[in-house]
Amino acid sequence: MTRRPPHVSCVARTAVIYVTCALSGLLALATPLAGQTLNPNVIEFLPPQLAAAVNRYDIAFYQASAADPFLVVNIGKPSPQADGMIRADLTAKITNWPAPNALCIARVAAVSATGTTQSIASNMFVYQCDFSLSSANQSFPAAGGTGKVAVTTQTWCGWRATSAVSWITITSGTNGVGSGTITYETAPNTTTTSRRGALTIAGLTYTVTQAAAPNVPPTVRIVRPSNGETLSARSVRIDAESSDSDGTVTSVAFYANGVRIGASTEAQPSVRWSPDAPGPYTLTASATDNAGATTWSAPVSVTIR
Repeated sequence: MTRRPPHVSCVARTAVIYVTCALSGLLALATPLAGQTLNPNVIEFLPPQLAAAVNRYDIAFYQASAADPFLVVNIGKPSPQADGMIRADLTAKITNWPAPNALCIARVAAVSATGTTQSIASNMFVYQCDFSLSSANQSFPAAGGTGKVAVTTQTWCGWRATSAVSWITITSGTNGVGSGTITYETAPNTTTTSRRGALTIAGLTYTVTQAAAPNVPPTVRIVRPSNGETLSARSVRIDAESSDSDGTVTSVAFYANGVRIGASTEAQPSVRWSPDAPGPYTLTASATDNAGATTWSAPVSVTIR
């Protein structure tokens, strides 16, 4: 006996009623209608003659004119209704809906132990979707935090949310159908530069900005000569140590009794100082980092003979 392929049609969603869309098939049940269907949520098809041998039915969704499906959904094996047609509610079967606003067709495959029989193409249809976000952007302090943004759309419209940067993590709402909420976290910004990232939600851009971390001033201390030391040399070497926890030290300046006597940009800063006259001196150093912050060392008292 020749096996007949399933005849496929769909039911279009309208504001008030469902309108059946007649489709062409090898066994036409009605005169096919031209045009496309908007927002179908029920698929309707005539099972093959040897339906008892069918294990399940798969619905394959295609972009119009594409050779390969982009989504295949197992709908199980629903029983025919009184008119002999099988109807499946897609809202109960699909969690990852076809791309919105794209012209599509569908085919039903009857899968049995001996093989698969595929229907001809359904009518063309489009899941017509309008997406909007509750806000377009959000700002955070350097410490980071948690944010939310709501996406609003029709109940049949599927969407995804992705982060373009590693410091924004989506914690819930990576995808959904109909309106929903996306929750995300921003990691602390430990740099002294503000930053900007984005979420892409249903094709829309949601911008996240984060403030720079407060600059931590550098540290500096004089390590040579020692505090209280008496020196007889007419050329004194002064050494310092400096560091910056969130950047770099760009320069270290040295002072004797408040008068600048030299500066260094080396990793181990030092200067040579020739005192004007014998007597007591107070030596200090100041370190400046790449963000412009300056720190002074503790004073070191020396005596020049």
